[in-house]
This record gives sequence, structure tokens and C-alpha cells, in this order.
Amino acid sequence: MAANPKKLRIVDAHLDNPSTRVLAIECVEGEPFARVGGKYVIVHTGIVVDGKSIKRAYSMMPVANAPGRAWLTVKRLGAGVGSNALHDAPVGTELLFSGPWGKLLPEEEAITEPTLVVATDTGITAALGVAEQTRTRPAAAVLWLRAEDETFLDVGGVRERAGHAGARFAVAPLPPVGDAGRVQAATPAVEALLAETGATLVIAAGDGAVIHPLRDRLVNRVREVRLESFFQNPEKRVS
Repeated sequence: MAANPKKLRIVDAHLDNPSTRVLAIECVEGEPFARVGGKYVIVHTGIVVDGKSIKRAYSMMPVANAPGRAWLTVKRLGAGVGSNALHDAPVGTELLFSGPWGKLLPEEEAITEPTLVVATDTGITAALGVAEQTRTRPAAAVLWLRAEDETFLDVGGVRERAGHAGARFAVAPLPPVGDAGRVQAATPAVEALLAETGATLVIAAGDGAVIHPLRDRLVNRVREVRLESFFQNPEKRVS
């Protein structure tokens, strides 16, 4: 993946809750953001620790009625350098970035079949981005698999956005990240919604330790499964 550094500007920001900040961004060096759903950018925070530049990846969501802009949603991770830097960055801050990257949507974005979008944890921003980007296509179903104490985004707000995009929305509980029972807990909810919707395309984002095993279980039941692992990517570990 080429670095391809460009520059973005934070043009608006608000807190969804004390641990989650939502940023509206626009590109000031490079091409304007377009068709951002299912894509992500790698943001250079401008901070260097032990000689290493701190960069973080964030999914993009379209900003309604604002072509060329995108939402980034940043969860504060304790004393994490990257997330705290973006929580503290004032509106008007300009930062280097690379991207947009991503493979969740086909390049032509011509989705013409029933689609199930599965997200674990913070992967819900990618799922919303896909649903909102394809709102004029066949109705999708969005399933959010989340720990019961997850504070990333409000379930009601996510449900409202998915509905506005024309997508059916469902939520199901998961054990915490790293728990060995996550795949077993996720499977019934995925299979039930797959049966109800008749989806032939599955798009999944989030915990690689969950979505990769789910893909293996579904690969012979649907036409295609497209994945984006945000953490615990088994393919990255063995590459």
C-alpha cells in the first residue's frame, strides 16, 4: 500500500458521548472525497513517539448534503496517543493522511442483490458508510454485533441512520474482544438474518477473529463475502 500522503482539514466536530468524537473532514490537498462509504483513511496525527509517526485508520461515512466531506468517528482509547490527539484537535486543524482505501464495496458500487452488512464493535461506522453510500440500491440489512457495555455509538442513533438509508437494522450481543466465545455468540444472529433477508452478498467489518470464521461458514451459502478486518486480522499475522 503506497503512503500517498495528502492533507485533510477538520471542518466540524461534536461529541456523540464522552468517549466518542465525530469529525467532519474535507480534503485540502488531493481529490475531493467522493463515494466514501466502505472506505477508510489513515490519518497522520503529527505526533512522533520513539521516532515513529503515530498514524491511525478510520472508516468514512458520507455527510448528507455536503459533497466532498466525510465523517470520521474516533473512540478515545484510554491514554492512547492517536485517539487522544484527534479528540483534542480543534476545528480547522489540518492533518496529513493517505487513502481513501478499502474493498468493502465493489469498485463500480453496482450492488444489485440483497445484502447483509455485518459489523462488530467499532466496525459499525464502516457498515453505516456502506448502507448510506448505497441507499438507492436494493435494501440492505445491517447487523451490529457489540459488547453489552460498548459505548462507541448510541444504538438508537445507529438504528435511525440505518433506517434513513433504507436498511433494516438489528443488534445482537457479543462477549468482550478477545473472548473465545465471540464467534459462537455471533453465528446465530448472522444466520437468522441471512435466512430472513435471503441475502446473497455479505459485507463484514470489524474484529478479524470473528468475521473471518463467519466468512468460512458462509462462503458456500452466498455468492460473495467481502471483509475488512480492523483488528485481529489473521491474514496479516501470517503474511
